[in-house]
Amino acid sequence: MSWLKIRELKFLALIAGVFLISACGGGGDDVVVSGGAGDEAPIPGIYTINTTGADGGPAGGSGGDGGYVELYSDYGSGGPIEILGTGAANAGWTPTAAVVNLGSNPLSITADTTIAVETVEPAAGTPYLVADDYDLYISDGDAGLANETPVTGISVALGTTLTLELNYSGATGVRISLSNDIDNMGTITTVDFSATQRGNMRLYMASYHGNSTIDTSGALDGQSGGDVRLYPNYSFFNNGTINTSGYGSTTGAAGSGGYVSIEADYSFENTGDITTDGGTASGAGTTGGTGGYIDLETHYSNLFNSGDLSSRGGDGLTAGGDGGYQYLYVDYVGDLRNSGNMDASGGDATAGDGGDGGYFYVQLYGSDLINTGDLTTTGGSTTDSSSNGGDGGYIEVYLDYGYIYEYTPPGDILFSGNINTSGGLAVTTAGATGDGGDGGYFYVEGDYEDYPMGQRIALLGYTGIDSSGGDGNYGGDGGNLDLEHYYGWSSSETYVPSGNVTNEVDVNASGGSVVAGATTTPADGGDGGNSHMETDYYYGMLNPAIDKAVNKGNLNLSGGDSLESTTNYTGDAGHFWLWGYNGVTNTGNITAVGGDDFGTTGYGNQGDDIELYAELGPVKNSGDFDTSGGDGEYNGGDADNIDLFGPEVTNSGNLTAVGGDADPVLAGSTGGDGDDVELYSPDGRNGITHSGTVTNNGGTGTTPGTDGDYILGGELM
Repeated sequence: MSWLKIRELKFLALIAGVFLISACGGGGDDVVVSGGAGDEAPIPGIYTINTTGADGGPAGGSGGDGGYVELYSDYGSGGPIEILGTGAANAGWTPTAAVVNLGSNPLSITADTTIAVETVEPAAGTPYLVADDYDLYISDGDAGLANETPVTGISVALGTTLTLELNYSGATGVRISLSNDIDNMGTITTVDFSATQRGNMRLYMASYHGNSTIDTSGALDGQSGGDVRLYPNYSFFNNGTINTSGYGSTTGAAGSGGYVSIEADYSFENTGDITTDGGTASGAGTTGGTGGYIDLETHYSNLFNSGDLSSRGGDGLTAGGDGGYQYLYVDYVGDLRNSGNMDASGGDATAGDGGDGGYFYVQLYGSDLINTGDLTTTGGSTTDSSSNGGDGGYIEVYLDYGYIYEYTPPGDILFSGNINTSGGLAVTTAGATGDGGDGGYFYVEGDYEDYPMGQRIALLGYTGIDSSGGDGNYGGDGGNLDLEHYYGWSSSETYVPSGNVTNEVDVNASGGSVVAGATTTPADGGDGGNSHMETDYYYGMLNPAIDKAVNKGNLNLSGGDSLESTTNYTGDAGHFWLWGYNGVTNTGNITAVGGDDFGTTGYGNQGDDIELYAELGPVKNSGDFDTSGGDGEYNGGDADNIDLFGPEVTNSGNLTAVGGDADPVLAGSTGGDGDDVELYSPDGRNGITHSGTVTNNGGTGTTPGTDGDYILGGELM
């Protein structure tokens, strides 16, 4: 029997044992955090998540929508999904004491050297290239071209520069294949392909050892950087910098950053900064350059990075450049640890739209995924009153099983570091018409199908999440927050519970409001974002100690304020759903109130529901809930329901579901309806402990709104 099967059976036995203990002893109500690498320290949180939409102009501009935040297990692990206010992940690693092997025919660069592409053999001892031949030769002086033994490895000494002419793909780049290593202590670069494009570089080797620089950045007005593609058949060990940035322009479009693609079969260790930024346009220039992509991959080993990765778009006049994407990937098996800061933001503009942020895609098969670096992909801002801010980019993180020979289970996802995908700012002074940029999303997924072993998906050390919509002549929508656990499935074809869900941080997912100086009416506020926090719905009975849901954060899901709105259905609140099969605990205040209308004939907006449900465990709440409708001169918004349903319900929070007020002296005005507040247990009032207040009256108006019902244990109060 394999070690993996033994570990899985031990975990399933633990589930069964906990079930028996709980069944006999009644079990506790506290969340049990299962599994995990224990990498977090008990320190206060310092990190934030920002996916906000930016503000728009007051003369027809819209605020940007906030981006969503979602943590999801496709199949549950039995371990938790959690956003914690303390701790910090540990992405540290110990560098390998790598040994350089240059082979039997090395080339040693000890002085500045340019290797040319030759059609006639050069003088003896001269290194040279041949068009469309990917070997590198050292001339033997016999007048025979390319008949020497190919160079096996290259070393570049400290303080020296190796410049490569272009020998492939229509002479747009240089391609060299080596059987052994490259040891770079100096600088490796290329000649220009043209005045607007630096030459590309494609190098194949056994392993790469870098302690200085690869530089194909643009050096002329508007010149784009050359691509750098490195393909180690074995490993990549780099402590130096790689720069493919575009050059700025004072006469036209700035240069774009070249691509960096590094694909190793085995170890990938990088401490050096990699920069692929677009250039800046200034003076009589036009657009900022686009950031080049950064693609770091390994197939059969760990990927460790502590270098900063930057693929920012360049600032411009008529437009900011878009940020490039960044891709970290472990193909078959290995840990992925990143402590470097990653930035793919769009560039700013002075007379046009800001650039869009790029995206980050982090994918791992097998083992642990740990991040402590800041991830930033914001939209670029604009200072032009008729232009738009750029949209923020997005971040996707995936973990699945890998294999060496059979199957390696997926491990933990542990995340610390600031996350910023916010939209770029538009001008907000009087007369400005531009839209604020939308915020990008942050998505994390672990797939634990066949391998439920208590693994964690955890964001550690966060102080809050802001996914609110931007203000403007029209408000942007707030982004959702979802923590969702699917049921587990083992390789022995057994269903298992998903695991706990916990949030400890405050969340602002409110919709953006119409600003006071808005010139166009009717103008609607943005909807508030929704929040779902839930365990699986099916197999929690197998382990009463887990499949519990806990929220400790204060959540603002309210809609934005409107101006002279003609409907109750914009600027609505988002809803809140907290489900734990074996119990729910909430201590945070949840506000899901419809936005107000500040016009003389406007409609207030709708609140949305707040629901806490459990199947087998208790429902406990000490937070204040508010689902009231917004006020409006002509029509108040309706409240929505508040439900606390479970085998046992304990509530000490104040529960408010009041209809919004209208002007009672305005002919035809109508108050919003209050809505129902219900606390339910199968044991009726005997299963409920309630010490909070309930307020759910209708709003004022020429025609007042109706009151909601208050139902306690199946009795109308």
